[in-house]
This record gives sequence, structure tokens and C-alpha cells, in this order.
Amino acid sequence: MNRRSVVTVGIDGSEGAAFALEWASAESVLRHAELRVVHAWHTPYGATSLSLTAELYELLEGSAKKVLDDACDQLTAIVGGPVERILDDRPAVDALLHAAATSDLLVVGSRGRGGFVGMLLGSVSSVLSHHCPCPLVIVPTPDAPTPT
Repeated sequence: MNRRSVVTVGIDGSEGAAFALEWASAESVLRHAELRVVHAWHTPYGATSLSLTAELYELLEGSAKKVLDDACDQLTAIVGGPVERILDDRPAVDALLHAAATSDLLVVGSRGRGGFVGMLLGSVSSVLSHHCPCPLVIVPTPDAPTPT
């Protein structure tokens, strides 16, 4: 039995992720592939297991789920089928590499929410470019400066 190909896209609520999601959606339609949307989230730095209450964890997780749901709600009609949603509480690189292991293509934006604003290639996409187990597309934001 042949498995259907999978296009996976990482999102974080940023403008770069929105462009990556748009590109990945179109590519999944062209390939007749399943679309998998991954949103990695984490607890705030400095929060320890002792200071992180169940209520705070649920609040953070709920906020992350809203980012994922808001991004995916309109996609089913666009891609013509269900969209797999993955909410992962590991660091973004770990979550995306895990998802990429069963993907035919991984798509990310060139700049996300973290890091230095002036960087052309974000730290997540930079690490993925060296370790991704499947083909990787890094979608630039339209206003990104062109390297000289």
C-alpha cells in the first residue's frame, strides 16, 4: 500500500510563518499531499517544574493551541482535505525534526519570532538546513533584504 506524501510546515504566529504556511498549502495541493502544521511552544525561560502550576501550563498550552487553530482554520477548504495539527511542547528544532522524520518535505519561514531582527536566516531554519532528514524549503519574507 502506498502512503500519501506529507508536506509539513512549522509555524510560530510570525509573518514569516504565515508566508511559509501559504507556500506549504499550495505545495500540498500540487503534490496531492497531506498537510501537517506544527507549532512548537515552550514554557517561559526560568520557569521550573516547581514554579509552573498546572493552571499556568494549561494557559500557555491554550495560547499555543489558539495560534495553531487560527492558522489552520481556513486551510481545510484550501487544501481539499483534513489538515493534521501538531502542538508540541519541545523546542522548535526538536519538534520540527521529529515531524520531518515522517515527511516528504519540511517548510519553514526564514525568520520567526525569536532571535535578532536583522538576521536573514533564523536560528531554527539555520539548524534545520544542516540536520533535516527530508528536503527543506525556507520561504523568505517578501521584505527580506537580498544578500550581496
